Amino acid sequence: MRILDLGCGDLTEANTLVGDVVAIDKKIIGRPASHVTAMEGDFFDMSPEGDFDIIYANFSLCFNTREVIEKKLPNFLVHLKRKGVFQIKDFHTDDPVVKKRTNLHTEWFFDLVRKNVGAFTFQDEIVFEEEHHHAHHIFTLRAVKE
Repeated sequence: MRILDLGCGDLTEANTLVGDVVAIDKKIIGRPASHVTAMEGDFFDMSPEGDFDIIYANFSLCFNTREVIEKKLPNFLVHLKRKGVFQIKDFHTDDPVVKKRTNLHTEWFFDLVRKNVGAFTFQDEIVFEEEHHHAHHIFTLRAVKE
C-alpha cells in the first residue's frame, strides 16, 4: 500500500502508518521510520511519482489559499488509485481558527472533492487540545475514488 501524507509535520502519523509512505512538509521535524520517504518543501510545489492508495492531509490544506487548493489539489488527486481513499481532517466553519486559514468546510471544497474523487462522508467532532487548554470543532472528510 502506498500512502501520501501532505503536511506531515513531525512525522508522528506517517511513522505509524503501514505501507510505503511518502511524507511531505515545508519543515520536517523528527526522523522518518524506515518505510517513510520524507520530502521537505511546499507539497503543492512537489510532484511525487506513482499512484497512491491513500492521500491524507491532517490540518495542512487550510494553510493554502482557495485559489491554490483549487488549482493544485487536483494534480495530486489524479494519482489516487481507483478505490483509493482521500482523507482530510481540518477545522469546522465555526471554529475560531478558521478565521486565520482557508475554510474547507464549505461547498466549493466539497464540489472539488466530488469532481476529482467522488462521493464522500464526513464526521464532526469536538477535540480538546491539551497543550493550549481549549477545544476545537473539527471535521474528517473521507472520499473513495470511483
